[in-house]
Amino acid sequence: MKKVATMVIVTAICACHHDMEPWNESAKIKEVAMYVRTAQSSVTTPPAGCQLFLFDSQNQLTAYTIPSSGIREGNLFRMEIPEGSYTGYCIANSNTPDIWEYTAGSTPSKIFASLQQNGEFRSEAGDYLLGKSEFTIGNKNSDPILFDVERKVGCVRVIIENIPDWMNDLNIRVANIPSKMNLLGKYSGEAVTVTKAASQPDGNGRSVTDILVYPPGKSSSLTLAYKAGVASENTPVHTIDSILSNRITEVRAIFRSTGNTRQVDFYTGISEWDKTVIREEDWYIELPGMPCEGNGNGINLARNGSFEEGDADDIPPGWKLDGGGSDKKVTLVNSPVIDGNKAARLEGKTYLYQDIEVTEGRCYQLNLFVNSPSDEVKWRCWSTWMAGSANLNSEAIRSSSYRYRTDGYEDVYAGNIFKAPAGATKLRIEIRSYTSLSTSQEGLYIDAVRMEKIE
Repeated sequence: MKKVATMVIVTAICACHHDMEPWNESAKIKEVAMYVRTAQSSVTTPPAGCQLFLFDSQNQLTAYTIPSSGIREGNLFRMEIPEGSYTGYCIANSNTPDIWEYTAGSTPSKIFASLQQNGEFRSEAGDYLLGKSEFTIGNKNSDPILFDVERKVGCVRVIIENIPDWMNDLNIRVANIPSKMNLLGKYSGEAVTVTKAASQPDGNGRSVTDILVYPPGKSSSLTLAYKAGVASENTPVHTIDSILSNRITEVRAIFRSTGNTRQVDFYTGISEWDKTVIREEDWYIELPGMPCEGNGNGINLARNGSFEEGDADDIPPGWKLDGGGSDKKVTLVNSPVIDGNKAARLEGKTYLYQDIEVTEGRCYQLNLFVNSPSDEVKWRCWSTWMAGSANLNSEAIRSSSYRYRTDGYEDVYAGNIFKAPAGATKLRIEIRSYTSLSTSQEGLYIDAVRMEKIE
């Protein structure tokens, strides 16, 4: 991560985009110089961009997006403001419009910078520096407006060493992070998970990745997710209590082998942005071993996977239904099929599932064919590893987004191999249809469900 240089200013307001414009056209407009700085220094490197919110004495709001392209007179910029008294908020490195949530009547506590959705997770924050200033624009030459800004995000620096050659798609996930921050620097919103791809390892298998997050209100957690061959894996959760504003929390993970067990050691420390790291106790966790290899043993663990058993309007033997209240329906049909003589057709808000016993650490090969002939049918695969009745991390065997039309039958698992996580006692294979029985449309067809042990 680039260190944000402490600054003495921002950009030219003449190049700003005016999101709101309540200024009284008859008021006298004054050109005023504006500066931004941090407490540590007066280095004159400007930020990448700012968002500026000004409230007048009637609490009318004007919002500006201030790009860095408008710098003039060194790092000084000038803005034209009507005479009057104001309270202003400046947020550096925040000129991405999509992060902001507010309306014309919003007060500072109701104007939010939010973490953006990225699939099932959220993207990291920007390096936000926030400052407040109260000032008056008079009929004479006004003093420059000065914003003293402070960093409002924390940094989780994850150093991973001895990354095995077979490990790929390595991602870092920090959970239990507030989803937004308001102009007062307060964090709120639902607790979310921020994910970021780990940087590519160097020749020695070492990777360093910085993730910017809003400091959590309570303990957060760290997980490494990766693929071992075609199998998706997740480490156990490591708790972090030390993510703070304007601080770096450093976590060092070292892969190692002890006997037949692969482990990773975590060393955690926290520091100011430019200070020495203070180490916490080491943390040791066991990790899955090498990628699953081999082929299925030919024995299908899924009962009635091709739906040959059962009558047309009954729930297929071996399977159960959930979801949608009474707005759900499953029918056995003779066409279209891909294996045997029957397939299952789902209509309404119907979840079709089957629980299959598994052994933790064992590898299984999965197939599940879906045929969705209509753009109106919304569906996804939502299978779950379980420890008794408790759900385990299952994102690797779930659809990352909703699906619609397919080109005939499609194997959503494509015969890939998945390893049962630690503690798993069963896999709930589940396909979900999200439609309405009151709407005339095609159904969703399921066939040839297979689950085999890898020998």
